Amino acid sequence: MLQITSNIVNKENPYKKIEEDVIQLKQSFDILNELVHDQQHNIDTIEDFIMVSKENTKSALRELKQAEEYNNNSSYFSYYASGFFAVILLFLIKK
Repeated sequence: MLQITSNIVNKENPYKKIEEDVIQLKQSFDILNELVHDQQHNIDTIEDFIMVSKENTKSALRELKQAEEYNNNSSYFSYYASGFFAVILLFLIKK
């Protein structure tokens, strides 16, 4: 009879270990879930900052392109104005 009881206990023992491991795994997932939940506000804030930074970067790029166009137009104007004044100066000198 002792042999039969011993066999039953030995057969149940691995299942008991599996049960304990599953319970421990569930507790670990519960802790992880709580940590993620606690950090959600921070994650949302970071996401908002990323979106704002993206929009600011797009806006800055548009402004840089406008500045480049203005600078190019100003350079052409200065070049032509200088040439115009040089021609007038030469015309005045020859008189």
